Amino acid sequence: MKSNDWAIFAVSFVALVVSSITAYLTLLVADDDVRFVINKSVNLHIDKLVADTVSTARDTRRREFAVSEQQSLSFMNSGNRPVMIGKASISVVLYDGKGGILPNKCRGPRNQTLDFEVAPFVLRPAEVVVKEMTILANQGVKLENGMKGFIWDSLQPAPGDELTICLTFDAATLDAAYSEIDVVIKKEKLSSEPHGLIYLPDFSAGVYSIIARRSWRW
Repeated sequence: MKSNDWAIFAVSFVALVVSSITAYLTLLVADDDVRFVINKSVNLHIDKLVADTVSTARDTRRREFAVSEQQSLSFMNSGNRPVMIGKASISVVLYDGKGGILPNKCRGPRNQTLDFEVAPFVLRPAEVVVKEMTILANQGVKLENGMKGFIWDSLQPAPGDELTICLTFDAATLDAAYSEIDVVIKKEKLSSEPHGLIYLPDFSAGVYSIIARRSWRW
């Protein structure tokens, strides 16, 4: 073979390999890879114990736990199939570390959840979608500081409690549905006087995975 023939053969062989790999990844392998980042720092706020003028309980003190009413997230589909994102919510779990019923990631005997008002949307492959989400109007209460939140009555945060904050999503692909996917975005122990601001990570804190699944199409 002449040198020109070898060059043509080499180029053709490389093209065949690239085409085969592309066909393998596109036609044979289903790659579901959806992630998100928090676009800006949001915060939760635990107020000091204050007098409760409404409750008739024996302990007339309460803590107000507030969360930013609006959240901004960027969703990214790095897979090769469209993915639908359904409802989203934010959860807070407290655990005292004393045993008994252990929390299961973002679930436990001492937890609160607020749902976001977000319509289901589709992420196409290699697409990034920014979503501004607001807590549902009929959930939580409007606190004195203007934030949307809830009041822990009997489940008061205490010094040394482990606090876990999660975002939870429903998602679906062409052949699978995922319900209540929990993503832990914050975990820390409360200080000796659990009140004040607790900041959630922002964009620079990293990328969080919702779905990471690779499988054969057949």
